[in-house]
Amino acid sequence: MVILQEIVEGEIITINNEPDNPKRFNETINAYVKNSESILIDITSFTRLFLYSLLNITLLHNKQSDILYSEPQEYTMNFSQGLEKIIILPNYPGIPDQSKKVLMIMFLGWESRRAESVVEEFDPDLLITFYETSQNNEREKWNAITIEQCKKLLESSETNSVSALTPNETIAKLEEIYEVHHDEYDICIVNIGPKSQCLAIAEFSQNHEDVQVLYPKPYKWTQELPEDEIKDPVSSGIGRTFFFQYPLMHK
Repeated sequence: MVILQEIVEGEIITINNEPDNPKRFNETINAYVKNSESILIDITSFTRLFLYSLLNITLLHNKQSDILYSEPQEYTMNFSQGLEKIIILPNYPGIPDQSKKVLMIMFLGWESRRAESVVEEFDPDLLITFYETSQNNEREKWNAITIEQCKKLLESSETNSVSALTPNETIAKLEEIYEVHHDEYDICIVNIGPKSQCLAIAEFSQNHEDVQVLYPKPYKWTQELPEDEIKDPVSSGIGRTFFFQYPLMHK
């Protein structure tokens, strides 16, 4: 476990949560990243949309970052409600080619309904799914729930198993898929699974400008509901803390 013994005082930046347009976030954080000698990012509760933007900025400025992620002791299954729309991330628009078929790569978690809604709305010609595998007993319990909840999608797609704790291996598998399919398919990626896989997705997509990254915005997150409508918290407790160096594939 990583223990932070010192807290460095710094500036607190408040940014309105505008998930359809992270432009304000990009403008604010860009100068900080550009002028920083070292960067430490705790992604534990980081909004995924802004996380993709931040990772993009660190790569553009060729900055090495240290990244922390603390898993909870327990999850519930009540993350979000419905699917409002699918957003093409501004920093990962891809290069659409109407002459090609569409390949969707989807990282699965417990939110099977939102994942199924994305597939139904996007209607890809080929679906390749990733689900997590791990030797850790606690994570294996979570993984078993993913496999049960997403049984329909797993049975109707090409499947891959990866660990969310080794995103560098995820990049290697994405490279294999890209090599086989990029001539025939437009490739898009959506992550409704472990947050740490955003690290692999962002770096892989940065190296392949023709790959598009999608953000499935729900109608409501659980924490946005009135208190009397929240049956269970999204997560509870603090489990292990993991450390990554970014970019993952050092050049």
